[in-house]
Amino acid sequence: DQFRTAVVGDVATDTLKGPDLYGPVWVSFTLIFLVAVTSNIHAYWTHERKVKNTSADDAANIDEFEMDIQRLLHASTIVCFFCFGVPTVFWLATNCLGMPGISWGMWICCYGYCQVPYLPATILIAVLPFELVSWPALGAATTMSVLLILRNLSTPLLAQDSASHAKAAPFILAILAAHAIYFLVVKIVFFP
Repeated sequence: DQFRTAVVGDVATDTLKGPDLYGPVWVSFTLIFLVAVTSNIHAYWTHERKVKNTSADDAANIDEFEMDIQRLLHASTIVCFFCFGVPTVFWLATNCLGMPGISWGMWICCYGYCQVPYLPATILIAVLPFELVSWPALGAATTMSVLLILRNLSTPLLAQDSASHAKAAPFILAILAAHAIYFLVVKIVFFP
């Protein structure tokens, strides 16, 4: 029972709901599907613009568009690592440094639910496949995502640390860095 509480979080009571791991799983799988589909739509529209902007002589050199099913595998790897791998690493690191106040379930819940802003961003990028739209859309989604994480996890992290916040501050910077890397990976891999 002590292991379960340390890993997943407190058991549900009348006043405490307990961890909700269904949402992060379904949000992640929805995002995986949307990223795979919308990145193929984005690639199609980019291909069509390329075909339209080429001369008749060069049109024969342009390959026919083919949907890339590998994007589904890439999306599942990247999104699952960010939703489940990154928070697990943060949870292990905080526990090793003597800051066990945030359960693994809470880390997973926050990182799962922080994916929600990416859902409308990917749809917007598929509908308007321009660089002028994709960078701000993913930037706004990443900003909202990191704010959700910081709002829910920075206070418990800072509360567990000493007055100097020598341990918590690097974790907060690492959370920001992880989101920046995730932003760049999603942009470069799926919406070039």
